[in-house]
Amino acid sequence: MKRFMGLISSTVIIAGLLIGCSGTPAESGGTEKESISTKIYADKAGRQVEIPINPKRIVTISSTPEAVALGIKPVGAADNWSGSLDASQKEGIESIGAVNGLNLEKILELEPELIIVPERVTDEDTWESLSKIAPTVVGPFFGDAIENLRITGDLLSRSEEAKAWIVQYDSKAAATKEKLSHVIEEGKTALVIQLASGAKSGAYIYPASTWPIVYDVLSLQLPDEPELKEQTSGAELSLEKLAEYDPDYIFLTSIGEEGLSESIWQFTDHSLWQVLSAVKNNRVYTMGSRLSSGDALTLEWALDDVVRAVEEVTE
Repeated sequence: MKRFMGLISSTVIIAGLLIGCSGTPAESGGTEKESISTKIYADKAGRQVEIPINPKRIVTISSTPEAVALGIKPVGAADNWSGSLDASQKEGIESIGAVNGLNLEKILELEPELIIVPERVTDEDTWESLSKIAPTVVGPFFGDAIENLRITGDLLSRSEEAKAWIVQYDSKAAATKEKLSHVIEEGKTALVIQLASGAKSGAYIYPASTWPIVYDVLSLQLPDEPELKEQTSGAELSLEKLAEYDPDYIFLTSIGEEGLSESIWQFTDHSLWQVLSAVKNNRVYTMGSRLSSGDALTLEWALDDVVRAVEEVTE
């Protein structure tokens, strides 16, 4: 609760600012705001929230990539959910701080019509503080990237745009699978290994649903081990366990690029690594750290990145 005291204090400031900015029509120039059409939206927290049907100014504490994919550029976004945007996509989006240290005064200054917060990361204190600024809805937190895009499309009245994006993505995914079919054999086993350096050094594996490019698009599967099939969250991976699983293909990614080369070297410079089937058959592919982001824009990026990673090894 302590970490939200700053938010509560900021709410007091916001209340004062709102009072200071309010006035009679005569004081504000004698014009009334244009009527905005609204709808009742059931958010991920089970709340019924009245929101604008076509919001023009949104602040995204989550769902930033989804909004951009649907053709809406937020006026402000939390730093946590902006990592998968390129420079041109970030242009014009103001930073509102990190999700656990939001700059509420900055959000107020941006005059949003709608605010989207992530499920399970923000709590009711935060929602209430933000709701004093603009209608605030709880959106998805990771999970199925395509489903999250659909949810955001419904929220932002961009369902048709979401459908069109998915059709385009599916077409590109099929083309990617076909392009790599001479190297990646459908139905073979694969493991995606996330490497980390620094305080979180080590190797980690996650459920297959975390990596749709590998397991869905390329039609690969986990090694036939109950512990892998039943995995629901991240787990550390030792070289001894990896040798037991011995997948046909290995995809390496990382938590951040800094120190990655050292992490890879420490993991791969070992006798157990050298006897793996994927290593002996030259089927180890290193993908960018962005693979871990798990949003719609990252899925599209990953289609290109997996082609790059495979071609770097096979050419």
